[in-house]
Amino acid sequence: MRLPYAPGPGSDPAERPAFAGLHEVRNTIICIIVAHPRENATTSWQGHDFDFV
Repeated sequence: MRLPYAPGPGSDPAERPAFAGLHEVRNTIICIIVAHPRENATTSWQGHDFDFV
């Protein structure tokens, strides 16, 4: 997540799988971070102090 965001691979088809993989990982991490602080989360992170910096 701390890596600089790179725009899409443009016209080079060889770079597309790596870009798609990194994009999926980033999206998954963000979805998990957003879901857990909610009151109705299956596993709540409320009451914990995380440093995402």
